[in-house]
Amino acid sequence: MQILWCFQEYLNIIDYQIRYQPVLTKPWINEMKSGEYNPIHYHLSADSDIGLSSVLMLKRPDWYGGEASREEAPTNGWLEFTGGDQATLSKSQTRYDAQVGEFYVFPFTLLHAVYPFNSTAEVRRTLAYNCDLMRKKVKEI
Repeated sequence: MQILWCFQEYLNIIDYQIRYQPVLTKPWINEMKSGEYNPIHYHLSADSDIGLSSVLMLKRPDWYGGEASREEAPTNGWLEFTGGDQATLSKSQTRYDAQVGEFYVFPFTLLHAVYPFNSTAEVRRTLAYNCDLMRKKVKEI
């Protein structure tokens, strides 16, 4: 899978490919052990005011342990996106039980987090990229 192509496809879907050129930053690995989590956060760039972030699930435990809060609404080890919109019929939070090979692309200012998990020696490993969106120069007619 070409990572840059995925970011370009995101721009195509939202019809912004004419305005912005995606520029990848250096990737990083997040490896979480039982009890660890990634608190709610967003990303910034020194080079661009707007951009995209991503999460590629590389490895995950077979089991995230007993649920800490509610069995009927699992969160252990899940990826959450929080938009903050409280409008009628909108969904301000969405969670994913990310599977190996799944790739998520989202605006880097979108709040996101990973819930802790427990009761396993296995790790949860993801690859992440940020992608700066550089404004293309407009051709004068």
